[in-house]
Amino acid sequence: MFLAISGMMVVGLLFAVSGGINRERYRDATNSFEDFLKEQYNLAGNVQNTRNPADSGLGGCGGERAASNCSVIGRYIVSDGQKLTSLPIIAKIDIRTLLDDPSLSTYDEYQIYNKMNLVVPDTITEMNRDYTLRWDTRLVGPGIKAGTPNRFTIVLLRSPVSGTISTYVVDSTGASLSPAEVVKTSSKIKKYICVDPMGLSNAKTGISIDPVGVNSSAVQFVTATECK
Repeated sequence: MFLAISGMMVVGLLFAVSGGINRERYRDATNSFEDFLKEQYNLAGNVQNTRNPADSGLGGCGGERAASNCSVIGRYIVSDGQKLTSLPIIAKIDIRTLLDDPSLSTYDEYQIYNKMNLVVPDTITEMNRDYTLRWDTRLVGPGIKAGTPNRFTIVLLRSPVSGTISTYVVDSTGASLSPAEVVKTSSKIKKYICVDPMGLSNAKTGISIDPVGVNSSAVQFVTATECK
């Protein structure tokens, strides 16, 4: 009887320890995902271009990177549900030339960014960022079970007029969208992205992205109630 009870206590203790470790792993997966997205805002806001900072507008890339007067202006982030890739967004039209356009004030966001001829090169390797969800977790939508990956595209653009960062998010099916297309089709509804625990936890949490956010505070942790 003593040995049986002792054995049951050991099994219970091991189960509790294992469950605690898995819950910590899940928190780590969610927190690191949130940190990665917040880092992209910092990259969009703090990018250094080669043009003299004293020049008006955003600096140009120069050299072999793109057009002779290009500017690094934001980040292009795409997710397949487990892996995220973040690339720089280049404006191939000289920002100073665009700012001299007297009709600029009549343009909407899509028209402005479309005129800037935005492209997403994958050749500026030092600016590329790859991230894979930790502990074999997956991204899903609220109320969605494993097996249906949450594919989305995020575009972060630093305004050539105000210098603030605008957020644009669209759901995607794997097809590549241009930055201007993301701007045009993005809704102003908050985007919820949940991290499926894949057995690590009973509670599913995640993050939200507020499209009206202008910095990393647009990314917020969301509870199990919101992810269900």
